[in-house]
Amino acid sequence: MAQLVLEGVSKNFGRTPVLEGLSLEVAKGEFLSFLGPSGCGKTTALRLIAGLLEPDTGSIAIGGRCVCQAGRGYSLPPEERQVGMVFQSYALWPHMRIRENVAYPLKLKGYPRKEIEERVQKMLALVDLQGLEDRYPHQLSGGQQQRVALARALIAEPLVLLLDEPLSNLDAKLREKMRLEIKDIQERVGATVIYVTHDQVEALTMSDRIAILCQGRLQQLDTPVAIYERPANTFVADFVGSSNLLPARVVNTDGRLLLLNGHPDAFLQLPLPAGISSGQEVKVALRPEALLLKPWRGNGGLQGRVLRSFYRGREVECFVAVGNQTLRVLMPGKTAWVPGQEVEVEVKEGLVLVA
Repeated sequence: MAQLVLEGVSKNFGRTPVLEGLSLEVAKGEFLSFLGPSGCGKTTALRLIAGLLEPDTGSIAIGGRCVCQAGRGYSLPPEERQVGMVFQSYALWPHMRIRENVAYPLKLKGYPRKEIEERVQKMLALVDLQGLEDRYPHQLSGGQQQRVALARALIAEPLVLLLDEPLSNLDAKLREKMRLEIKDIQERVGATVIYVTHDQVEALTMSDRIAILCQGRLQQLDTPVAIYERPANTFVADFVGSSNLLPARVVNTDGRLLLLNGHPDAFLQLPLPAGISSGQEVKVALRPEALLLKPWRGNGGLQGRVLRSFYRGREVECFVAVGNQTLRVLMPGKTAWVPGQEVEVEVKEGLVLVA
């Protein structure tokens, strides 16, 4: 049974649609990330699940129980939905010690003092904060504060844990450390997690599945590997990682393509999706790491000219003019390519998308 079900959930702010017809199911113990650009509706979706907002249409079920039905005017308040939430700002009580912050949800529910103390110690051990229970939030580092917020959200054993960009206030190295810690904690307790982020690395490394949103609409719901290697459309191909998106025309159904870049001999050979016909215009998505440069020897192939070349440690980044288009290329090694140098661009793999 799915732990979370959204069916046709929509939300408007005034006349502006923010979320349109979102439907998805999340399995028990699954880590699902909402990923998309600013304003795509991902935080709105999280707040609708939590009960902090009410949808204009659709229904939400948590743990097999309907918590919201827009058409019937039925909506449970947040405290009755059995969800835990970690906000971007952590929202810790500054006047409370760490043990009191973590215990707060259980005190609201009237748990016995002895049980509260036992569960607080268990949670602090889970997030590796033993010995810090008598400190105040301002006496902790950012990463420690984040773990306090996580312990407070988990202590009431929610059916769904909601995380709203919890790492955005941390520096790069600490974010990397906390990604591993959050994933480890989630797997140990078997929590069902809905994670909102604009950070693609977070989504790709932590998630079982990713929901890509754009302008309030679900673009693709799939595993990180499928999202990256088999994007559903040009938006996903361009947004996740980076892609060279090139217009092309299908020469024949065997996969021969002519790039529409002003060069009469810019041909590629790539697998075609079903339903593509000769003469059809498409988009070709080429990942920068799927391209390779070779010195031009006049033996055919995709001819280009190096515009710029940058050494990036383990790889070299090049910008190459092919006809009237510019391709971004990432190659391992330390070989710098000279601006103006004629090269052959070898395409190791690519994806054909309907334009």
